[in-house]
Amino acid sequence: MSVLNHSTVVGRLSRDLNVSSSGDSTIAKGTVAVTRDFKNKDGEYEADFISFVAFGKTAEFIEKFFKKGDVIAIEGAIRTGSYKNKDGATVYTTDIAVEKASFVPGSKKSDEVTETTETKKSTTKKAKKEEVDPDEDFMSVSADEELPW
Repeated sequence: MSVLNHSTVVGRLSRDLNVSSSGDSTIAKGTVAVTRDFKNKDGEYEADFISFVAFGKTAEFIEKFFKKGDVIAIEGAIRTGSYKNKDGATVYTTDIAVEKASFVPGSKKSDEVTETTETKKSTTKKAKKEEVDPDEDFMSVSADEELPW
């Protein structure tokens, strides 16, 4: 029997990223706020706050292009863990280990990057330098890919 551990979450970064380095690798930790589709008994929408951690090129991509309040799509596996806090109590954690991060089509950030990408494409073609493949995906990067620019 095959088991699948894959999650896709689209929401807004609820805080600025916590970015650090471990050797040559960048580590980015953050939280995505995802609004629920229904209202509570007080007539208000609630949100779930989902923690994530990204490594390497994916962490660098998120750090470069996203800040608090931006809409982001993340994909990865759910990871659980635990640690002892300063009082000796066990604290349990659940995070998404991000394998791919993307702009969300139609979001302001996606439109800005698309516009910048289109400008870069036309400038490159005008200068008769390296041709840019119009089918190349500039909107996301996964953990095992190089940044496209």
